[in-house]
Amino acid sequence: MNLKSLTLATALAVSFAPVFAQPAQDGVQVRWDSYAPDILETDSMVIKWHHEVLSAIRVIASPPTINARHMAIINTAMYDAWAAYDDKAVGTRLGGTLRRSKAERTLANKQKAVAYAAYLASIDQLPTQAYQFRNLMKHFGYDPDRISRDPATPEGIATLATEALLAYRHHDGANQLGDLNPKGLYTDYTGYKAFNTTDKIESPTHWVPLRSGNGIGGFNDIDERLKEIKAKPRHRVTAELGGYNIQRYVTPHWGNVRPFSIASGDQLRPRPPLQITEQDYKAAPGEDNEKYSDLTLGEEDFPRTFREQARQILKYSASLDDKQKAATEYWADGPLGESPPGHWTVLAQYVSRRDKHSLDDDVKMFLVLGNAMMDASIACWEAKRHYDYVRPVSVVRTMFAKEKVTAWVGPNRGTGVVEGAAWNPYQELFFVTPPFSEYTSGHSTFSYAAATALRSFKGNDRFGAYAVVKPGTSFIEAGMTPKAPVTLKWDTFTSAAREAAMSRRYGGLHFAQGDLEGRKVGTKVGELVWARSQELFNGTAKIADTPHKLVYAKLPLAPTPPMKLPPRPAAAAATPAATPAAAKVAGK
Repeated sequence: MNLKSLTLATALAVSFAPVFAQPAQDGVQVRWDSYAPDILETDSMVIKWHHEVLSAIRVIASPPTINARHMAIINTAMYDAWAAYDDKAVGTRLGGTLRRSKAERTLANKQKAVAYAAYLASIDQLPTQAYQFRNLMKHFGYDPDRISRDPATPEGIATLATEALLAYRHHDGANQLGDLNPKGLYTDYTGYKAFNTTDKIESPTHWVPLRSGNGIGGFNDIDERLKEIKAKPRHRVTAELGGYNIQRYVTPHWGNVRPFSIASGDQLRPRPPLQITEQDYKAAPGEDNEKYSDLTLGEEDFPRTFREQARQILKYSASLDDKQKAATEYWADGPLGESPPGHWTVLAQYVSRRDKHSLDDDVKMFLVLGNAMMDASIACWEAKRHYDYVRPVSVVRTMFAKEKVTAWVGPNRGTGVVEGAAWNPYQELFFVTPPFSEYTSGHSTFSYAAATALRSFKGNDRFGAYAVVKPGTSFIEAGMTPKAPVTLKWDTFTSAAREAAMSRRYGGLHFAQGDLEGRKVGTKVGELVWARSQELFNGTAKIADTPHKLVYAKLPLAPTPPMKLPPRPAAAAATPAATPAAAKVAGK
C-alpha cells in the first residue's frame, strides 16, 4: 500500500515480507507497498540503475511531472549509449553516427556504456543524490571520474551521447536550469495565477488551492522543510511537520515541455469537462443522499450534470469496501513516493524478471515506458492547466456545505452522515488532494500510457501479477484495515491500469470524466511513443530539431477565463479553512 508516507515507516520497514517472492501458480507476486524488489545479481544494468534512481526520487520527493521527465531522460541516455553497439538502432540525438564495429559489440562494452550514460544523466537530473550514483559506479568496478569523449571507449560513447541528449533537454521548456524564471529550478515562467483563493471562490468550476495540514502544501518545499527538522528518509513523522500552508499549483507550465513523440502538449487535449449551472445548486427530484439509489451510472458512463458527478463521488465514498481502500492506497503514490511513473517502472521490472530479459530487451522496453510517462505528463498537465478544473473535495465542501450527506467520515469511523463542508476524501489527512487541478486524471493518463507501452513492446497484454495486502496495514486506517488479507490481482496490463484509474475515484480525487478522458489520452500517448520507438529500433527514425511549440507564452498569462456563472447561494461562498479532523491531525 502507500508506504511512501511519513508515519510508522520505520516500524513497518522491519516487518516487510520477502521483497521478491517466487512466482506463484497464479502469477508473479509484487510488493504490496509498491517499492521496487531488492536487486538480484541476474538483473540487467538497467534494472540496477532504476533501483538507485527510484531510491533517490523518494528522498527528493519531486512531483509526478518532474519524476516522469527524470525517468525518461535517464532511460533515453541508456538507450542512446547502447544504440552505438547495435547493428540497426539509432540514437535519439546523434542517430547512427556513434556506431561501433561488430567486434566491439560485446556485452561488457554495452554494460559499461549503459552504466556511464545512466550515471551522467542521473547526476544531472538528481544532483543532490550524486553520492549514491558514485557509490553505485564504484560497486560495479567503474571509475565515476573517468569521463572520456573518445568514441573508441564505452565511457566515451556514453559521454558523447548523453551530452547531446542533455544539451537538448536543458532547454525543452521544463525550466530544469531555472533560466526561465529566477525563482528557481522547474518553476513556472508562464504567469499562472489561480482564479480562486482558499477562502474566496470566484469560479466554482476552477481549481481551489487548499490549506494543507502539514506545513508543506503538498509537494512544494517538502525537501527543504524535511531538512529543517533534520528528518531522515524512512524516519519522517507527519506530526513533526506541523502548521498549515496554502497549496501552490505544481508545474503549471508543463504543457510547454518538448515531448518525445506527440507534436505538442495540446495535440491530444480532450473535450471540455462538465460545467456548472444554476440548477446544480438544487437537489434533483428523487435525489437520495443516503443510499444514492438514484445513481445507476456504470464505470464507463459519464455523469450528465455537474451535481451528479459530485454525488457519484459521495456514492463511492459511502460504499468503500476493504478491497477498494486497499487499491486506493496501493496506487496512491503521493509525496515521498516515486509517483505513477516510478510505480509503473517498478511493475515493469517484474516483467523483466518474469521473461528473463537481456540487457538489450530492458534498454528498449524502458525507453518506450519512460518516454510514454513523460509524454503522458505533458499531455495531462496541458489539459489540467487549460481547463484549470476544480477538485471533488472543493465541490463537495461548497455545493453540499450545509447538507447532510452519507460518506466515509474518517479513519476507522466507517460510513456515516456528515455535513458536506466537513467531508474528506479517502486519503491521508496530511495530503487530502494533490496541488494541481483535476481534469484530466494523472493516474489514468500515466497508467493507460504505461499499459499501452508495455502491451505494445511485449506483443500481448499478459501481466499475471498480484499483491497481497496484509490485515491492518492501511496507512489511513492503521491497525483496522483491511480486516482480512486482500489480494489485488491483475491478469493484464490493462486491468492494472484500470484499477489504478478507478482508485482515484474511490479515493475522492477524480470525477468519472477526468478518469475516462485520461484513459483515452494515455492510450493514444502510448501508441505514439511506441511508433516513434520502433523507428529508432529499426534505424529508420529521422533525427531533426523540429520547431518546438510553446502552448503557453513565456510572459504572464492567466489560465482560460471562467465562463459566466450563475449566482451561488451564500452558504456556498467559501471553502472551510480546514476540517476539525484535519486540524486535529496537524496540531498533534
